[in-house]
Amino acid sequence: ARAREVLAEVGLDPDMVWDRTPRELSGGQCQRVCIARALMLDPKVLICDEPVSSLDVSVQAQILNLLEAAKKRHGLSLLFIAHN
Repeated sequence: ARAREVLAEVGLDPDMVWDRTPRELSGGQCQRVCIARALMLDPKVLICDEPVSSLDVSVQAQILNLLEAAKKRHGLSLLFIAHN
């Protein structure tokens, strides 16, 4: 139940992605699954290593907004690593 809740929190329909492999997901969906996996552990800090690389500009904005919302909702600190 918690996994379904966190998948929905990151903007994914659990029924749509539950049985899919990574190669069956888009880049943005894969990134959302990774964020959901991290949130399952109730962290205090998320280290985001290139969280938006290889994503188109609109999906980059969605992922950054998602991380900002997760930061507020869970009281997280975020550390971004980027090369651009």
